[in-house]
Amino acid sequence: MTQAASTIASQIVPLNDEQMVLPNTAIAEIIDFSQLAAVPSAVRNRPEWLLGMLAWRGLSVPVIAFETMFGGKYAEPGSRTRLAVLNVVTGVPGVPFIAVPTRTIPQLMQIDQSAISVVEEPGEMHPAVACHVVIAGKTAIIPNLDEIERQVAETFAMKPPTGTKKKAAKKK
Repeated sequence: MTQAASTIASQIVPLNDEQMVLPNTAIAEIIDFSQLAAVPSAVRNRPEWLLGMLAWRGLSVPVIAFETMFGGKYAEPGSRTRLAVLNVVTGVPGVPFIAVPTRTIPQLMQIDQSAISVVEEPGEMHPAVACHVVIAGKTAIIPNLDEIERQVAETFAMKPPTGTKKKAAKKK
């Protein structure tokens, strides 16, 4: 009995100098790049990779520059720039989606084992990168979505200002 090769419906997402591979289910929607709102003032020490907030379907969605998150450079959006709105799977409180700018519309691709191979990179990879791969002759990054979501959650953690104390409720 032979086992059929499993294929995964994926999107090849063109970034500035890289390509990112995501399972199709990770992407909620691809939309035109629009004006971003400012980051809420409650977010202190805003990381460079947090570009702003997107008003999408009645929600405020953080827009992140994946390239900047792992040490690369983010290019200003062009006329073909889109936003890939990604589903958050680890349950970031108050942040059910994140958005990533893409150079153009991502390409849908059915990927099976024969079409992908892992590239061993010298040195230590950034925690936001799961691995580097070659797909159909092109290099790409598979992101560590758990780590990206952890960094977003850490950024949006609403902590009380230092020096304030909660008063204990008195029992009567």
